[in-house]
Amino acid sequence: MWSGFTQSPGFIKAVIATYPGISPIIERDKPPLGAPIIPPEVLEGHLKSMEKGKIVTAADPPARIDVWLSIAQQSRLMEFWGTDERFDNWKLLEKTSEVPYTLILHGSEDTAVPVAKSIKWVDKIKQKFGEAKIDLYIEPGVEHGFDVELPLNTPWLEERLKKVTALWLEKE
Repeated sequence: MWSGFTQSPGFIKAVIATYPGISPIIERDKPPLGAPIIPPEVLEGHLKSMEKGKIVTAADPPARIDVWLSIAQQSRLMEFWGTDERFDNWKLLEKTSEVPYTLILHGSEDTAVPVAKSIKWVDKIKQKFGEAKIDLYIEPGVEHGFDVELPLNTPWLEERLKKVTALWLEKE
């Protein structure tokens, strides 16, 4: 979603965001993914083991899930996300005059990234840019990652992807 706001208008025509982390400030009423409390030492040990200058560009889930859970459970996301306004989706939304069409998919019972921020985000986009710029699909009763093995021909998904596909293939 950040890329959709920061590129030249029209460069990115559509965005698909699955259970997006719109903001690092997350209010939870349940532990993320039902996980047990991860001791702070897990995160501290990971940080100490990092080699200066070595950049890791990918890790397959569930690698490092304990590090993420520790960060989330200790409410330390802002420490790692940063406070630079250029990376604050809400500030970008205030300043931008154009957004690409965005399709958001979220589970109603997501404890990793609660759906409340997606709902608020959609409301703000609709207020500023109208109904046609955003679509939010909330899958009832499911947790974070519900779409991992979801077939593309699932009726509700297939219908929504038609608009995204048409926009992606649209000629200037």
